[in-house]
Amino acid sequence: MATINIKVDDKQYTLGFSKKTIMQMSDNGFTLEKAREDYVAGIPQLFAGAFLRYHRTISDKEIDSIWQMIPDKMGFIGALIDLYNEQLSELFGEPDDEAKKAVWEVVK
Repeated sequence: MATINIKVDDKQYTLGFSKKTIMQMSDNGFTLEKAREDYVAGIPQLFAGAFLRYHRTISDKEIDSIWQMIPDKMGFIGALIDLYNEQLSELFGEPDDEAKKAVWEVVK
């Protein structure tokens, strides 16, 4: 599973998403569609959500400070969206051909 590493001075941050964190973000009202409609609110939510997996106790102030130091923000946002979509695919995607699959049916 891919992550993004950010180094600020002597501190390393690992950003990424898990099924649990994207579900938590959804519970808090985040969707990629809303982020595309309202970049000003959505992108900071996406960025902050990327800290949930590895840095749950980081403060909003520290997240904002790190955001201000990120170069190539458009490229960075694209990388965050790719990470988020990777987890969505795992959550809602079809099982691998080689994986054991459940069998389901509708009974009337």
